[in-house]
Amino acid sequence: MCVSVLKTLSSYAIKVGRRPIVVNLDPRRALESVTPVPGTIGAAPIAAPDASSSFMHPTLLDSFTTSNTSTSYSLNYFFSAPTPANNPAFFTLLTNKLGLRLGERHAQLSSPAVLAEFSSGVLCLGAPSNKVEVHEHTVAALSINVVLVMGSDRLYAQMNKKYKATGVTVVKLPVSGGVVKKDDADRSGLQAKLVRSYFRPLPASPPLTTVTLNISTCNFYRLSSVAVSTAMLPVGQKQVSSCVHLTKIDAPPENSIVAVCHPSNVNKFVGGDESALFAGGVAGFLAVERVDEEAETVVVVSPVRGELPSKTFLCCEESAFSKVMVRDVVQ
Repeated sequence: MCVSVLKTLSSYAIKVGRRPIVVNLDPRRALESVTPVPGTIGAAPIAAPDASSSFMHPTLLDSFTTSNTSTSYSLNYFFSAPTPANNPAFFTLLTNKLGLRLGERHAQLSSPAVLAEFSSGVLCLGAPSNKVEVHEHTVAALSINVVLVMGSDRLYAQMNKKYKATGVTVVKLPVSGGVVKKDDADRSGLQAKLVRSYFRPLPASPPLTTVTLNISTCNFYRLSSVAVSTAMLPVGQKQVSSCVHLTKIDAPPENSIVAVCHPSNVNKFVGGDESALFAGGVAGFLAVERVDEEAETVVVVSPVRGELPSKTFLCCEESAFSKVMVRDVVQ
């Protein structure tokens, strides 16, 4: 499902009194108020009828733990790569985690707000992949019962054949003849605009918050894939080690985005659970503006004022995802 279709459906849902949760499984793109920066997947509830502001803006301190009085929470997982093909096992793991968290949230039916979400369902922007297995897994993990396919006759045929005798409905959407596909420059400009809105939601917002961190008080970890080619494994065996390797680095690259680890995940990590950092939802994101190796400091831009929830951060592999140029984002 393309973003325009997703926004149309979400706007219509609000008009008829629905309140679905919106999920973004396309790590190539930021999605307004759901996944604020590229390289992430996540979910957030719809909050307003205006299509331009129909999602809540996630902040650094938000989590997905719901309450009886508010549903303005978001859930973000840091995938750190543009497509599932970069690390299929890791993408599968995060999709499963997302599905479990949605189930936990909808289980709290004592909350009227969550009850409204549960009865409204989930709208999901699918992963950028033409492999039917990726979408089959999404359908199972998120309990999806209607699949909309646009721009791929082959994928539609495969999905329709797969679910023909099941309770899942597969619908082919035509592409309008007047649609002009965005080029790379257009996409980059749009992504920069969305990232900029995360750090400064409104033009009249206060000046950007810059924070100088002492490197000695921080922990920076780079996420890298350790997936092994099946050709290198014994016949009939599968990789059983972790799908992600954490490498501690001295400092993050300049002009990049880093994820701030949630405090509870940091505690689990310190307790010996390494997967807690990369398999848990993150607290938010910072833009790295400058690294001063001599002074041993890192200057970052934060979306909110006040103390950071933790000083443990996740970074992308330098070659895995195109960096967001911070000088363009924060100007």
